[in-house]
Amino acid sequence: MANFKEAHLVKVTLPRRHSAFFRAVLLTAVAALLPLPLSAADNGTSASAHPLKTAIAKYAAREAAATTTPARTAPAARAARQTGTNDPRTGGFFHSSAGMACIAVVAAGAAYAVYSASHDRIHSVARKNQ
Repeated sequence: MANFKEAHLVKVTLPRRHSAFFRAVLLTAVAALLPLPLSAADNGTSASAHPLKTAIAKYAAREAAATTTPARTAPAARAARQTGTNDPRTGGFFHSSAGMACIAVVAAGAAYAVYSASHDRIHSVARKNQ
């Protein structure tokens, strides 16, 4: 028997219309994304030459205004708590009804994942060897 060893060069080319289409899509994407860095640039001057000092002054004024307001009396504070408002400042997220529902859904999902992993009905040969 004769042993034939020939090398054949295989060249894969895309049809011209596909490569032109891809070039057009690439050009459109580049043209669409080109103005993004320019629009993100800060064209205006800042309101103050010292933004940190301005921010500190605003915070200090807000804190001063908060401390000069009269404090709520104990009965008024208790009444506000009993109304059951979902004010985010009154407690954490997980103390609200939405937070407790979120915890219940996550716990149910975790319990189902553990249950389904331990009661898997698929018995493959690969799992038997483990």
